[in-house]
Amino acid sequence: MSSNDARRNFGRFVRRWNDARLRDAYYAGTVEAPRTRHRWFSGRGSMSPPRKPAAERKSASPPRTTANRRSASPPRKTAGDRQYEREQAHDAAQRAAKAERRVARRETKEWIEEQAPRATGRDALHEKRREKAASHRAMAERHQLDDDVADGMSTDALLGTGNSFQDALAERDRAEGRRSTRSQERQADLERGRDDGHAPLGTSYP
Repeated sequence: MSSNDARRNFGRFVRRWNDARLRDAYYAGTVEAPRTRHRWFSGRGSMSPPRKPAAERKSASPPRTTANRRSASPPRKTAGDRQYEREQAHDAAQRAAKAERRVARRETKEWIEEQAPRATGRDALHEKRREKAASHRAMAERHQLDDDVADGMSTDALLGTGNSFQDALAERDRAEGRRSTRSQERQADLERGRDDGHAPLGTSYP
């Protein structure tokens, strides 16, 4: 059918439609008119790409979760977390201080042994007795210091429930340092006395 014939037939159809001369079925909308296979705007001249189905578009887009929308900032620390960190730092500092004291004592002992070799025979026996007596005196002083500190502490401090507990521990550490200094001085006196060939003051031989 040519274009002229199509326009002429369409005009004739319009006139009959307007004059209500067609069958009632056409006006009721129950009869489906024949359609052509032509698809408008589907050729190469289309300016927009064909749209994908909605289901396909939905599956192609990444899922949006609450975790993606939230910022990646770290959680805020609570007061309990900060207190725990302070306690851990305090314990680590105490362990480091004890390790340093052990290293210092070992180095001092090694230095003394290098500077003054240990005696043999009768001199070794005398030196062993002097060292034993010095060890006993140091132990007695340490016990006496612990008793003195305990007498001056309150019940809360002894039980670890008062604020003075940390002060008592600090005082005990200072006393331990003074004891160590006195012990080193006595050891040095012993070494000097041995080098001079006689015992230092306050030391008796059997």
